[in-house]
Amino acid sequence: MAGSKRTNEKKLYRCPECGLHYEERIWAEKCEIWCRENKSCSREITAHAQENKTVISFPVPGSGKG
Repeated sequence: MAGSKRTNEKKLYRCPECGLHYEERIWAEKCEIWCRENKSCSREITAHAQENKTVISFPVPGSGKG
């Protein structure tokens, strides 16, 4: 069963097989089942992982920022 933790007042659920974190328990559970049965990660499931939602912004050349 997926574990959980709180970060910045947001509860995250962790897949015990691969360690990815999800806001919704259902995605962590789907991830756990997929990982265990297939010994791999599902692109469709991991698209919902918090690790894949990190936004990286780069300065736009000529914008005066950075």
